[in-house]
Amino acid sequence: MKSGRYIGVMSGTSLDGIDVVLAAIDEHLVVQQASYSHPMPLAIKNAVLAVCQGQQLTLSQLGQLDNRLGKLFAEAVQILIKREGCGLKTSLR
Repeated sequence: MKSGRYIGVMSGTSLDGIDVVLAAIDEHLVVQQASYSHPMPLAIKNAVLAVCQGQQLTLSQLGQLDNRLGKLFAEAVQILIKREGCGLKTSLR
């Protein structure tokens, strides 16, 4: 892995929030530089839990839920970046 600063994002099984971490990583060390926990809206939490418990939904409904989650994850990352005053650099390598 190339040395640099990386952002990790996840939501645990409790779905109580979205956890974001900014870490500096090099060949020998991983250092957490910042973290943020973004609240999970109850409507999205309930929708995800319903799907996990076998609730039927259409492909369109699944796509809409995926879109809502993606936007929420992006919002959480943007808040961390703004709080830390970080710039963004993307790389496909």
